[in-house]
Parts: sequence; C-alpha cells; structure tokens
Amino acid sequence: MTVDMEKNTHLDDERILKRLLEPLDWHDWQYYPVVGSTNNIALEWAKAGAPDWGLVIADQQSAGRGRGNRRWVTNPGSALAISLVIRPSAQELEMLPRFTALAALGLVNTLEAFGLLAEIKWPNDVLLDGKKAAGVLVETEWQENDLAALVIGLGVNVLPESVPPVEQLRYPAISVAEVMGMAVDRWALMV
Repeated sequence: MTVDMEKNTHLDDERILKRLLEPLDWHDWQYYPVVGSTNNIALEWAKAGAPDWGLVIADQQSAGRGRGNRRWVTNPGSALAISLVIRPSAQELEMLPRFTALAALGLVNTLEAFGLLAEIKWPNDVLLDGKKAAGVLVETEWQENDLAALVIGLGVNVLPESVPPVEQLRYPAISVAEVMGMAVDRWALMV
C-alpha cells in the first residue's frame, strides 16, 4: 500500500494503529512517540506481566540497538520500531534458537508481499538490493531459572530519512521506499 506521506502527529499515529490492529483482534499494544528502546520497554512490560503477543510500537527510538549492542537509528516518522512479547509454550521452548531466523523470514515474506525481493543476511539482517533494510533482535526475560518471555524486536527502514549517514554505517543500508521508488505507509507495512 502506498500513500502520499505527510508527517502525522503522534495522536494520528495512535488512531491509525488502533484502526489497523483492532480488526486483527490485537488489543494488547502500547504506542510511544519516543522511547530509548522498544525492546527495553517490552522487557520491562514482560517483567510486569505483559500478555503473550503484547506489542510495543514507537515512532522514534533514541537508543535502539541491534546485535552486539550496535546502535539502530529510528528517526521520527521514518521507520518501524516494534517489539513483540512472546510467552513461549513448552513446544516453542524447544525452538528458541530458531526465533531470530523465523522473525527475519517473516520480514522477508512481508516485504515480498509488497513486491520486493528480500533476502536474509545470517542471522538477523534483512537485505533489499544487497543493502540492510531491516534487522531483528531477540532478547529474553528470565524469572530465576525459567524463561518467562522472549522479546522480538524488529526495525525496518521504511523511508529514506531512516537510513543513517554513510559514515555511521558498518554495512550499506537502504529504505523500503528507495527500493520501491515511492513513499510507503509504514503502518500498512506493519500489518
């Protein structure tokens, strides 16, 4: 889905998200205009009893991170910054090592639904045109010796403003809009 993009106010963002998520019967979500990290918020929410499939969404992250604690830039109105709380079942516990790859595969499938050819750069990056367009960070919340929750963080460069300056990059990056040659509605990309 493409739209003529104008910067939405944060209230508009919340209304749009509510309209998109309600038909999916997704009621356990939190939206923040600015956070340090959606994963940090989701981990704290998990400690406090977040439900399975609790979703944290932010317009901007000031301290987003990827694997190896590398900085992940999320400029306002330009990217997707999402973290999902999962309370794994006994069966899912056996598949823990696969969650990062499964999340990356989910991103690839979503991008391909928009007509893009995406690929995974092992283990957690998603590439478009050979450049990084998205990343996955899976973290865990433990209660004593038991895994209480997984937090799956997803970051997607949607608009060109989401891509950091070249001198700040370890790996070439690109946005979905640059590959598509048009503006993309980031909220539609999310669902």
